[in-house]
Amino acid sequence: MGLNKVVALIFDGIHPFEFGVACEAFGIDRSDDGLPRYDFVVASESAEPVSTNNGFTLNAEHRFDQALDADLVIVSAGAHPCIPASVAQTLASAYANGAAVMGLCTAFAVAAFGMVLALSLALALAFVLLGCGSVTSTNGGSFTLIVQ
Repeated sequence: MGLNKVVALIFDGIHPFEFGVACEAFGIDRSDDGLPRYDFVVASESAEPVSTNNGFTLNAEHRFDQALDADLVIVSAGAHPCIPASVAQTLASAYANGAAVMGLCTAFAVAAFGMVLALSLALALAFVLLGCGSVTSTNGGSFTLIVQ
């Protein structure tokens, strides 16, 4: 199973910086540079605007159900230490369907649901963003960082 579909979940109180890291790492087509291209989807629970902790809103065209067939689901830090129940439920369902889960500054919230990602966020994203590494999926929903 390759890493193709990547879904970032957004919810009220989300921190835009961490969300922006996901957008930079997976949402920009760098295939002209020989890097993988991802089907990157931003999803919210409803069509309502999502408020950030910085006082502006985000709108997403897609809903949480997009995560159910994703290869990787990303959840960013929010204004509260615990992620909303709807986000946790979506993560659990996606994980049960074989997706890997990446928490951006939300490791405790993600781990609380029994989903531990074996990548160090800083190391993995640094390698991907610098173009000297890629993230690939292996059986069982785990991911491997490949450094070139």
